[in-house]
Amino acid sequence: MSLPDSPLQLIGILFLLSILPLIIVMGTSFLKLAVVFSILRNALGIQQVPPNIALYGLALVLSLFIMGPTLLAVKERWHPVQVAGAPFWT
Repeated sequence: MSLPDSPLQLIGILFLLSILPLIIVMGTSFLKLAVVFSILRNALGIQQVPPNIALYGLALVLSLFIMGPTLLAVKERWHPVQVAGAPFWT
């Protein structure tokens, strides 16, 4: 893998890499699960247990479980195209 020759291409790649977490958070159920877990923790009256990192980890695992069928469908569609060398969008 080599870096692009043009500084404009490098800026574009860095922009896409920086916006990728936002797309992942907004495009999956992660944000909804994290909010629900935080509300549930506050409703139970425990402010610090479990810690936020544990809630986010649980939300991430459940998001991957929920998105599993979609990710498998994307993998099945992309794999033959990648092998054949044809463009993905055809």
